[in-house]
Amino acid sequence: MLRLAPLVLLGVSSPVFAASYTVDTSGSGDFTSIQDAIDAAAAGDTITVGAGTYSEAIDFSGKEVTITSSSGAGSTTIDAWGSATFAVTFDDHEGSGAVLEGFTIANSGQQGVLVDQAEPILRDLVFSGLGSGSVDGGALSLSTGSPTVEDCTFSSNSGALGGHVYMEDLSSPTFDGCSFSDGSAADGGAIYMDDGTVIFIVDSTFDGNSATDDGGALYAGGFAELTLTDVDVRVRWPRSVGQDRPESKVDLFLFT
Repeated sequence: MLRLAPLVLLGVSSPVFAASYTVDTSGSGDFTSIQDAIDAAAAGDTITVGAGTYSEAIDFSGKEVTITSSSGAGSTTIDAWGSATFAVTFDDHEGSGAVLEGFTIANSGQQGVLVDQAEPILRDLVFSGLGSGSVDGGALSLSTGSPTVEDCTFSSNSGALGGHVYMEDLSSPTFDGCSFSDGSAADGGAIYMDDGTVIFIVDSTFDGNSATDDGGALYAGGFAELTLTDVDVRVRWPRSVGQDRPESKVDLFLFT
């Protein structure tokens, strides 16, 4: 059911109403498709998604809307089934008013989320089994992207550069309360930072990530800036990428 709540804007005599939409696979909500709800929504609106698997790729289309699940990531999945390069796209200057919360992101053989010239909030998401050796950033690919990523789980994702996360073009994300495990890539088993990128990682863990070339946990290019606060980095022995390669191939962090 569509619900409206008043917003008060200074200098404007009439109230502006933020809408609330519901999405449910059973047909009991306003929509059965998340993308249809996005298309109908306007800035400030909230879309609440019921439990189930939503077989679609979604694009925020520049809209500052909140999309949240009612039952959490364990019960609610956005699965593009490999039909699109990314399961979720932010590429039209979305700001912090664009929020995605409480989903598992799936996309067989393809990638999870694209953030291109945008600054959304990603919260309580699960990224698992995304990517391949032919893509950069199995779970999250950033190009001039500065998302705030909170309480997210990255597990068993893969890429050529950045098993979980790939960053380029002056991207500057913040990761807070996240876990990065079992990521694999040629460079940057968990995260690949291209030249000139900036990253803030707070209260997070790295466990069992590996690279066949450099940066088992993180690869940082030239002039990249890295700030770690209360970060736990763990290594599993024997190293899953092999015992006979030079130590430099599996350095936890590589800075160039």
